[in-house]
Amino acid sequence: MISLGCFYVLISSGVNLVPVLEYLGIGSPAIAEKVATGSTFVVAYAVHKVFAPARITITLGAIPFLIRYLRPKGFQMPKSKNP
Repeated sequence: MISLGCFYVLISSGVNLVPVLEYLGIGSPAIAEKVATGSTFVVAYAVHKVFAPARITITLGAIPFLIRYLRPKGFQMPKSKNP
């Protein structure tokens, strides 16, 4: 929800994301047309979906560090020991 909200704010404030998408090799005339004719939320959702691989990679990379940080603080159950 945070990334969708951030993309919505960027697009509604007038930031043109088409050059960013083209720089990443994702841009095409079809995307530029959708950005020009689509509603703000639809465009934000589409850009949010395009950046899904990056979001998933960051999440999977951050989880082990969060677990190591939160477990000693008591926010998460300790590892179970199988006899």
